[in-house]
Amino acid sequence: IWAYPKLGYKPKQLMAGIAREALSKLYDFNPQGLANTLWAFATLNHYGDQYSDLLTGIATEAMTKIQNFNPQNLANSSWAYARLNYHPGDLLLEKIANAAVAKVEFFKPQELANLIWAMAKLNYRCETLLTSVSYAAERRLHQYNPQNLANTCWAYAILDFHPGPLLTKIIYQAGRCISDFSQQGLSNTVWALAKLQHHPGEAFLVKVGGEASRKITSFSPQGLVNLALAFACFDKYQASLMDAVCAEVDAKIHAFNKQDLDSVNWALARLGHPSKVFEPLQPHQRAGAREVAHLGPPPSAGQHYVPRFQGTHQDFGGQPRAHDSTQRFAHAQMQELTLRASRMVLGEPQHHEHAFLQTESFKIRGESLISGLLDSQDGYGDAKEPVAPGSMREKPEAAGDAVAQAQGQDKGREEQQGYFSMWQTKELCKITN
Repeated sequence: IWAYPKLGYKPKQLMAGIAREALSKLYDFNPQGLANTLWAFATLNHYGDQYSDLLTGIATEAMTKIQNFNPQNLANSSWAYARLNYHPGDLLLEKIANAAVAKVEFFKPQELANLIWAMAKLNYRCETLLTSVSYAAERRLHQYNPQNLANTCWAYAILDFHPGPLLTKIIYQAGRCISDFSQQGLSNTVWALAKLQHHPGEAFLVKVGGEASRKITSFSPQGLVNLALAFACFDKYQASLMDAVCAEVDAKIHAFNKQDLDSVNWALARLGHPSKVFEPLQPHQRAGAREVAHLGPPPSAGQHYVPRFQGTHQDFGGQPRAHDSTQRFAHAQMQELTLRASRMVLGEPQHHEHAFLQTESFKIRGESLISGLLDSQDGYGDAKEPVAPGSMREKPEAAGDAVAQAQGQDKGREEQQGYFSMWQTKELCKITN
């Protein structure tokens, strides 16, 4: 099975048979064999719900042999479960975290980045691991590529853990290679810094703004939201960048939902940028926009918006469960924000703020404070594919995973989510140096 992804071949007709045979012989697998099997299925994009028995069986077997996993085995196994959107259970993740802490000095830069990205995507927060990885990453940061830098920053933001001096060093290293960042890396990095309330400095924001302006046509809708919100939170106004953002939002308006457009409107108003208030298209307008798009090249060729992932995890033992841990964490975040807001004394609005921000009718979901808080679509699927087990060289950067999303939204659930007044939210976004 390891050879197929190495050769770039996807034997769909054989995968089910291989999974059955592997499941019956897992007891004989060594740590390398377990990690290789996970890596192969993840690399071939055979998602977890198709082979849940195998993935659960590997998790069970891995727990008995975890002390013999080397750093590459630990990183690749975590990465594979995250890539497959399959939660192996907190017990296995705890054992992986403990083993990684004990061997963190032997991790390569790519393995550190993949491990921390996987833990963030699986929503497993172990402060001991996060601290150990931050110290190890500091010493190896000069070997990090742009994607490693962006993924590490994004992971710490998702897990709401400030890595201390590492963040300052990431900013310095990113500033040296900013031209090599993808649009996704740019938006994820500034989004993460905003969420962690760490001001990167004016010089870094100028570099990001300039690079983003040059690559603006390749930004996804979620990337545009992340970028605008981050610059608004840092109160960094670049007229040319906001002009470019507005043009792209207008061109891709059919791909934005109301929550995202509310976020963009708030960001533009906070920065005092003259712009129309963007409104979501009505169903008949949305259909018409799609028809027009088929008549010629879209504004950003090859860029297709995928809604935020809101699927289910598989709990340990193969039983599906809702992604409730992320939802509970988001809810806890909003409770904290609400408490902080209730203690604030709100001052007079600044002269550049748009009047609509002061109206009670304009409200925005708390989860959209900084681009969905936890489930940034850009962040999901931006982990670099790990080095193939046994390989002597690194593979090229993997393209972002396409994340499946059921059509439509549950209105009942949406009504249950708390709304947070923008007049309070804007006060919470003040970030100082």
